Amino acid sequence: PKDHFFAGPSGAGYCSITSLPNLAQFAQFNQKMFEPIGVQMAEFWGGYSPASMEIFSQNCPAVKCITNKPQGSSDNGKFGWLSTGIAFTQTDKLFWEFHTGSGMKNDILNMISRRDPPFFMSIYCGSPQGLYNAWYCGTYLKQANIVYVGAEDFIDLMNQAYIYYNGK
Repeated sequence: PKDHFFAGPSGAGYCSITSLPNLAQFAQFNQKMFEPIGVQMAEFWGGYSPASMEIFSQNCPAVKCITNKPQGSSDNGKFGWLSTGIAFTQTDKLFWEFHTGSGMKNDILNMISRRDPPFFMSIYCGSPQGLYNAWYCGTYLKQANIVYVGAEDFIDLMNQAYIYYNGK
């Protein structure tokens, strides 16, 4: 089996990376830690900032995908690619503080009804409730247009979509 590592480089106390005085230096420090152990995803808390994601991705090439904790009220989530080709996604607030079981299933169906495919949606599930929801949706939400994947496949699919849309 191959493990996949995911890190929140925001640091002790969830310092806001958008407020760091030298984000490039911070990212270079993370690169030294991430590369040897294979960390490929980074979770940012404390502000949605594509400019900060750009700086981080340019200075920490070990990271292949950046995720962002939702800020404020629900915004339907976001996803895309930085100039470096690195994928980013912001979880919709709905999927950070989520319902369980059928409520989660209905939330997902509602979300995808408002989006054109392909749409990449990340769901925070670092709790027993999140694990239950992953099982429930995998069992009771089987549709041809929904694919459930772990972090490593999520990065790979985002990279494939980038190549498809950008011809690179």
